[in-house]
Amino acid sequence: MQLKIVILLLIVIICSFLGFQLSETVKLRVKHLSQMLNAVVYLQNEIFYSLTPLPEALVRVSNRKEKPISTFLQDISNLLYSSEVNNINSAFSKAIDKNKDELMLETDDYGVLLELSNSLGSTDLNGQKKIFEIAIRNLEDNLNQATEKAKKNVKMYRVLGVSMGLVIAIFLI
Repeated sequence: MQLKIVILLLIVIICSFLGFQLSETVKLRVKHLSQMLNAVVYLQNEIFYSLTPLPEALVRVSNRKEKPISTFLQDISNLLYSSEVNNINSAFSKAIDKNKDELMLETDDYGVLLELSNSLGSTDLNGQKKIFEIAIRNLEDNLNQATEKAKKNVKMYRVLGVSMGLVIAIFLI
């Protein structure tokens, strides 16, 4: 009888833990997206106001950011300095593939970054400013959507985890 109670209690705890983990993933996306947006703004400032070349600007911005954003930016810079890639878009793509497990971003977020990288260096200074403005606006939109989603889903995932654990325990009684 005591063993059955312990097992049922473990089931409730494990399900609750899974619900809390899922809610943390949603919150982490908001954090990473916010940091990425901030990094793109810093990158824009480094390029346009300090006239820093892109690889060096990426290093400077990565030094101001926390992991995993700093690692992502550093990887792009390293790829641009090396001869592994032949364009900016390839560097971004490889860095995204390498850091996908640490970055809690979604396909739309990566799409914005790839659009930015695809357009960098292809127009004059005014065109580049517009490209950055579009990327920043798109990241802000994604951040607003992620924040709304997090407000709705964090509590739901937690309650759902606890509830599922209780339901399973009740069925096993």
